[in-house]
Amino acid sequence: MLLQSHNTYASEVMSKDFTIVKDNINLDKILSILIKDKKEEIFIVDNFDRLIGIITLKDLYKIYDSDDSMDHFEKFI
Repeated sequence: MLLQSHNTYASEVMSKDFTIVKDNINLDKILSILIKDKKEEIFIVDNFDRLIGIITLKDLYKIYDSDDSMDHFEKFI
């Protein structure tokens, strides 16, 4: 199925309110920022401000859950 073009710009449908951090940040700090800012994702950039990844709250939940560290995760909530 092909979609028709409606001449919609990304800026019209995307939020400009997102969080960016450098790649040397640790997971606890990322989790803290996400919860404090009530965000579900955070953009990771390198020293040249190039996007190298996105980490979501769901990703962190899976990481902490797999490490049997849910008590650690829950201290941020």
